[in-house]
Amino acid sequence: MSIGSVLENLISAAVDFFHHPRLVTATALGVIATGATVIQNITAIAGYQSLANRTKEEKERIEEDLELMAKLQVLNTPDAQTACRELEKDLKLSVERLTRLAKRNCEVRADPNHDLSLLQRLFIAFAPAGLRAAIVHALTYGFMTVLAILVLGGHYLSKSFDPEHYADLVVLSGYCALAFRSWAISERRWRLGYNPATGFRRSLFILRAPVNRAMLVAQVCFWASLFCVAESIEDIVLDAANGKHASGMEPLLKLGAPLVAAALSRCWAYAEVKPPLERRRWHAAFEWKSSSPVWWVLMACVAELILSVVSLFFPHPVFSEPLHAALFVLESVISCIAAFEWFALSSAAPKPAASTEAARSTSAGV
Repeated sequence: MSIGSVLENLISAAVDFFHHPRLVTATALGVIATGATVIQNITAIAGYQSLANRTKEEKERIEEDLELMAKLQVLNTPDAQTACRELEKDLKLSVERLTRLAKRNCEVRADPNHDLSLLQRLFIAFAPAGLRAAIVHALTYGFMTVLAILVLGGHYLSKSFDPEHYADLVVLSGYCALAFRSWAISERRWRLGYNPATGFRRSLFILRAPVNRAMLVAQVCFWASLFCVAESIEDIVLDAANGKHASGMEPLLKLGAPLVAAALSRCWAYAEVKPPLERRRWHAAFEWKSSSPVWWVLMACVAELILSVVSLFFPHPVFSEPLHAALFVLESVISCIAAFEWFALSSAAPKPAASTEAARSTSAGV
């Protein structure tokens, strides 16, 4: 095969690729997300090195000032005394800066991942500790492999799939690869005893170790709902760019259902963090509870679930694609479960002191 024919095939593949806006959008999102991840990790590593260099410079500066002061004190002249006073001021400022740097250095070193290299960070090239970490590692590598196959073989694979479904596969595999990679890095922190609960980003995205399996399920539901939010935004933007005018209800349900599910999953996760409570039995949630706002949220979620199931049998479907109809039902189920768990925990009573002490003894023994 000649060079000219190879170039012609590449140009033809590129032209075919750019005829599908969803493929272009999926690739652009993947490039942006990957670039942001690389930049974030490079910035973190550079920040650690900069902090170490600044600490070293301040120590050297203090040593030089002390040596110079010792020499000036030996001279014991008026000029030397004046210089000593100026050096004392400079030394005081240097000590204050070094104290702040040492405090920041302690905060950085508290994170067990601070010594990971760039390749270890990007490809989670470290041994997993525990079964859950091993599963997360395997899922990360699995989605990375699927993403690489979809991208490298895109010209051939996209002909076997519908372009829209192919683009959704690219976005899904890329999102899962990044999400599970972040989870694997967090698992390493948690296993080594680092679990900070403060910070806007950690609080917003529930970036903390799960206290039980229920909280872990809530976190998984939260991140799954966030993906549906991103996918819905992509669909709405591309439909508007292509001149497709969906019904007023479709984009609202596409975006609203996963947003509600994500918000309720977050509330459920943080309800699990609170002190141990005596969980209500399942049928107690259906008692009349007009005084609790969460009760009305739960009833709204039940109504949403009924609507989502009934909408599957409408003569004129609400959603133009069956996938979004199925996602609407799934997000409604997540909302109901999250709302029920949130209600059960928020209306629970404190556990008796005896059982609490017994639980503490059990956990201490473990």
